[in-house]
Amino acid sequence: MDSQDSEVLAAVRNWAAGGHRFVLVTVARTWGSAPRPPGAWMALRDDGRVQGSVSGGCIEDDLIARMAAGEFHGAQPFVQRYGVTPDEARRFGLPCGGVVELVIEPAPDVAALDDLARRIAAGQLALRSIDLDSGAATVRDGCRSDQLNWDGRCLTTLHGPAWRLLIIGAGQISRYLASMAQALDYQVLICDPRVEYSAGWDVPGAALVPGMPDNAVVELALDPRSAVVALTHDPKLDDMALLEALKSPAFYVGALGSRANNARRRERLLQHFDLSEAEVARLHGPVGLPIGSRTPPEIAVSILAEITATKNGLPPFAAMERLPHRLTRMTPGPIVGILLAAGSGSRFGSDKLLHPLADGTPMGLAAARRLRPACDRVLAVVRPGSAVLAEQLAAAGFELVVSAAALQGMGHSLAAGVRAAPDAAGWLIALADMPFIAPASYGRVAAALREGGSIVVPEYRGRRGHPVGFARQWGEPLSALAGDEGARRIVTAFPGAVVRCDVDDPGIVRDVDRAADLMDRPPGTTPAPYP
Repeated sequence: MDSQDSEVLAAVRNWAAGGHRFVLVTVARTWGSAPRPPGAWMALRDDGRVQGSVSGGCIEDDLIARMAAGEFHGAQPFVQRYGVTPDEARRFGLPCGGVVELVIEPAPDVAALDDLARRIAAGQLALRSIDLDSGAATVRDGCRSDQLNWDGRCLTTLHGPAWRLLIIGAGQISRYLASMAQALDYQVLICDPRVEYSAGWDVPGAALVPGMPDNAVVELALDPRSAVVALTHDPKLDDMALLEALKSPAFYVGALGSRANNARRRERLLQHFDLSEAEVARLHGPVGLPIGSRTPPEIAVSILAEITATKNGLPPFAAMERLPHRLTRMTPGPIVGILLAAGSGSRFGSDKLLHPLADGTPMGLAAARRLRPACDRVLAVVRPGSAVLAEQLAAAGFELVVSAAALQGMGHSLAAGVRAAPDAAGWLIALADMPFIAPASYGRVAAALREGGSIVVPEYRGRRGHPVGFARQWGEPLSALAGDEGARRIVTAFPGAVVRCDVDDPGIVRDVDRAADLMDRPPGTTPAPYP
């Protein structure tokens, strides 16, 4: 299980104390591609409030609707499947071929949940079983070899710190990594024989392991639920720990350092130690995802994301969706607006971004001015040859980025803008042909990014619009966009990372494609595509 353990349990205990009824929903089994793994769970309160997750959101929406309709009555747990047919899979937002089998408990045993919460708080592993025939729930001691078991009538799930993380080095990065990993229910252990570091170690719940790192690795008897990260920058310590860890069945072994340092480390491990090429190839180094991390908390996030990807068999950046938003929140930095102003506007009949609005302001300049108050910087991406527009934007104080490949598709322009601001804490991707978005709407999206949002999408009366905000961790996939491939792929591929921001602004769904679109018309009748 992951950090949903403590979050779900804390929520349901509070709800029960407040007199609320709630339902527990657990992923028992999946087939094909599924958004959440077996064992993921959520709690649904009688008023529709949700804690936890069993999908990217669409299944939750259906469960909320069924709760409101009074379908979850009685006490007997039962099984519910989603995505059995292609139509259902599309309806509930499941990947191609995905099927999710859920166990739904309309009246969970609160006493058993209290017992489970106490065990987890004490750092213990626990097994929770629910029998569908009798409805009885039991909690008992668990061990590292235990796994989820589901035979169609009884579901047993493992809870608590089933995963271990051994950190070599007690420096500043280790402090952040230890705290974050504990939030994901890892048992965190620290080994650092350097007294000047270990003497000041005071992170609650992360125990110091005495002795040298290589001895610690051997004594801990690492298993496939263990990870090791070497962070000392001292080969005498890191290499010895890696020597033993790479021989172990640990699912992840990584080391901090530059690409050059890690290349030299691999050479040392091959030449001077009894390690095979296959064993050395298991080493993750430089450790962490390449998300532009510079500060200790950012580096810790990148490491934890890579560990999560390896643990769950995910593509690297898909792991960012699995981390709670409070962990992926980056240190303060500039929010940069990227105004995409490189389109040709062929269907408009002329260069639409130069077309004056009712007050005489050219459309592209009007959009830029509305974006500016929400951002620390605004970059306007233009195409070669758009001299008049570029001159207008530059005269108004906006920074210009010329996208040489702009005519090959919006993806090139978006990527060029993001690459021009690599140190941003986040980007607001805005369209220059949407001049009616209120400055307050831009501000709401920027504020959500500053508060730790990963992907922020504004909504007007349930309809998604613009701008779309992306936090720093999405810099690399955004920079790799090309052709007509816009950011929609990222938004739809990682629904769990999306933060919805309600705004009372029809301008977020009103784009201008033809001259007639500038005339008054019912708001929101033509939503713009994602950039």
